[in-house]
Amino acid sequence: MAGILGVGVIFAWLIANPVTGLFIYILPAIIAMLARKKSVIPIILIDLFLGWTFFGWWFALFWSIFGENNKKDAKVAFGVKREKGDSDIAWCQHCGTPIEGSECAKCGKKRVDANYDM
Repeated sequence: MAGILGVGVIFAWLIANPVTGLFIYILPAIIAMLARKKSVIPIILIDLFLGWTFFGWWFALFWSIFGENNKKDAKVAFGVKREKGDSDIAWCQHCGTPIEGSECAKCGKKRVDANYDM
């Protein structure tokens, strides 16, 4: 029984290790895309072509963390864009239903972020 378990652990390690390595290798690109950085394409290219070097990967990682955000995507909160002219829909933090306006139609509670000023 112990021999089968040992083989399973080794097989799981061989499968998980390349997946983990690939995830760590493309981590700067993932961070840049999720953070909506202004220089996503150059970060991805540096990560893909120079990520195998120590300095290339660290450079891409720092750029993806500390790089400049896109101006148009900088005003995103609770998954709702806060720009004039956009729909004013958010999720109620008390019951989880969509809210239009400043009060939840289901539970009647006031919207927590209703007093934002654009």
